[in-house]
Amino acid sequence: KTYILLFLTITTFLNCKAQTRFPQRTVNLSDSFESSFNRQNGDYLRDNENKLNAFEGVWVYDDGNGNKLTLNLRKKEQVLNETRNNNYRFSDLIILTYKLEKNYITIFDNLNENLPNEILPTDEGNFGYFSFSQSNYNKLSGSYHDVTYNIVSSCMIKKLETLAGQPEKISLKLYGALRRNDPSFYQGLTEAFSVPNNIELTKL
Repeated sequence: KTYILLFLTITTFLNCKAQTRFPQRTVNLSDSFESSFNRQNGDYLRDNENKLNAFEGVWVYDDGNGNKLTLNLRKKEQVLNETRNNNYRFSDLIILTYKLEKNYITIFDNLNENLPNEILPTDEGNFGYFSFSQSNYNKLSGSYHDVTYNIVSSCMIKKLETLAGQPEKISLKLYGALRRNDPSFYQGLTEAFSVPNNIELTKL
């Protein structure tokens, strides 16, 4: 019986090791925008030039009437993204957490939650994931999870030009929506999202 348990333990360990993912090739993020770039399974798109760093920080939208959205944008290196067909890749990403206040009441807050190391095919986490979709490094694209309404939306975050000495600003735009709740949940709602949309945020 002891030998059987030992065998099962070793087998489980080896299976876990076999399923561990490692980068097979490291590619500079900027190189991935070249027309000749051919993505391969196991690629690691690395932000060697630290282009993503410009978006890091805490950003706030406040309408002055008790409605406030605070974003915490943090860079996470080598995030594993598994797909349903057993393919995978790694990327340096900006991961979004947020705090939503309405009428001075906190509706949702995961602002300082620990960041994940991987994105699974059935990911239900309360995070947004962003990177550059083209070699225009003032604009991030990705997904935003509106947790209150349980909607995953495409999202664009753009760095705005500001005068010297003025606080940095970004804009946020949500478009498209994957509604994860039963359709009856959304009946009667007066807003497409619980979070404000098409807004400018100022860096703290």
